[in-house]
Amino acid sequence: MWLPQLWPSFGKAIRTNNNAEGWHTRINRRGRHSNLKLSELIQILHSEADIIPLQATLLCQGLLKRIQKESSKRIQLHIFKYWAAYKLSPKTIQDAANLLTNCTNMYLKPIAA
Repeated sequence: MWLPQLWPSFGKAIRTNNNAEGWHTRINRRGRHSNLKLSELIQILHSEADIIPLQATLLCQGLLKRIQKESSKRIQLHIFKYWAAYKLSPKTIQDAANLLTNCTNMYLKPIAA
């Protein structure tokens, strides 16, 4: 059994590829058509690369924020609570199983506001 701390998503707020999907969608919109020429794609990617230093600076200053739906924020809040409780637990197999069950259930039933 692997410790939860070794799980790729344990203790991390972003557990999906939505950020990558958003970037990919933005690139597709800028391309505007399915038969995009390689030279056009290179120009789009170059302009994306040009803003990386600015984005890195804004991230370091805490000025670049991720947009997140309220329902996702509520789910994340509950999951962080489960992780905190697990960190304080004696770390038995049952504790790990409870953590997994609780986190799984967050996605199976709606969370009240």
